Amino acid sequence: MTTRWPESFDFQGMNEPCRVEGEVFDLEVLEGELPADIHGSWFRSIPDPQFPPMLGDDTYLSGDGMVGVFRFEAGHVDYAQRWVRTERFLAEREARRGLFGLYRNPWTDDESVRFRVDRGAANTTPLWHAGRLFATKEDSLPWEVDPFTLETIGRHDYDGRWTSLTHTAHSRIDAETGEMFVFGYQADGIGSPTVAYGVVSPSGASSGPAPAAAV
Repeated sequence: MTTRWPESFDFQGMNEPCRVEGEVFDLEVLEGELPADIHGSWFRSIPDPQFPPMLGDDTYLSGDGMVGVFRFEAGHVDYAQRWVRTERFLAEREARRGLFGLYRNPWTDDESVRFRVDRGAANTTPLWHAGRLFATKEDSLPWEVDPFTLETIGRHDYDGRWTSLTHTAHSRIDAETGEMFVFGYQADGIGSPTVAYGVVSPSGASSGPAPAAAV
């Protein structure tokens, strides 16, 4: 690596980048015991930048999305984590350096990617709905991730029915109907005063966003 991490709160201490993909089979339980009847997976997302910020400093909220999973079975727990292969991630990996500027400010990006590459980092919330796992970020569309291998499947727009350029990272699911309620602000692009709203059926089919409305 040709540059160092900033000596700031966002990149030191508990926020120090990990930059490691891998898995650990049969984690050590240091306190108590895991109930043997717990069986399932618990997913998490964190910002974990693969390169120092292009402009010297930024917020860790700009970090590349890393999806992790704890898998519980018969009193044991395993762990795995992997980066989401977004367009942003792949562009920087090819260049071997940071290419994106300040948080949520595409005008500060390197000219090679400015307004040409989706800068969404998929680093906020793992969303499970209709048998699919999505890595989400407020400023872009969700990215589907294989829940077993954590490999990136691709950007998801509900088969073209979600036309907003953004999709909330904080969707809500009706516990009775299984419907998911989603929205996207700045729906027509960065700085636009529009908001889109839609409902996703229990099968995963989106009604599509209602006509974007100025707020």
